[in-house]
Amino acid sequence: MKKTLPLILSILGLTFYLSSCGPDEDSCLVNCEEIKKAPQDARDYFLQPTGSWWEYELLDSNIVDTLRMFSVDSNYSDNKCTDGSDVCQYSYNTFLHHSNVDYFPKYSSGVESHEAFGIYPMGNIWTVVHSGANDATAGLGHFLTLPFSLGDKSNYIEVFDTDTDLNTTAGNFKCLHLSRDKNQQLNYDKRIMNLYMAKDVGLIRFEFKDGDIWQLKSYKINQ
Repeated sequence: MKKTLPLILSILGLTFYLSSCGPDEDSCLVNCEEIKKAPQDARDYFLQPTGSWWEYELLDSNIVDTLRMFSVDSNYSDNKCTDGSDVCQYSYNTFLHHSNVDYFPKYSSGVESHEAFGIYPMGNIWTVVHSGANDATAGLGHFLTLPFSLGDKSNYIEVFDTDTDLNTTAGNFKCLHLSRDKNQQLNYDKRIMNLYMAKDVGLIRFEFKDGDIWQLKSYKINQ
């Protein structure tokens, strides 16, 4: 018993020491007096209100598809110890549903066909990520960094122009033009090669590798 008691005391002491070494929960929490928003470009190009919709036509056909903004979520962290996120900065996720399930079919698992954009803080910059939940098209992945400038590249996609004129049945637009490097190994016909976006409207035109071009026909931005 005399030999066992010091051992027990040592174990108890070590347990107390280790438990006292972890971060105190109160010290992890940050008082977010102000939550930093993404650059204005993020809100202009990507964050239209829920319920907004965009009707597109497949050029040289009578085929249409409508994208509807299903949800726009923003959240932030005020805990610097648990998730490693940039605290007191918003991150954003948007989900847009397709109406044309022939061209944009649901996943075989039954998940609704949609496009998703995420805007995530990384210090003083935000990364823009795209994914598509359907069995037909390929997502862009990380394709833009905000703030951006002409010639920036992300995932083989370049900011080709920031002032492209596009004339559509929905109107005339000055567009941000993003273009994929054609020298990249491309083995998927439904990979977007060119993407055009206009401030306060969103996606105006997207061109696939197989030649399909979808262009804005009409739209409504909720207030």
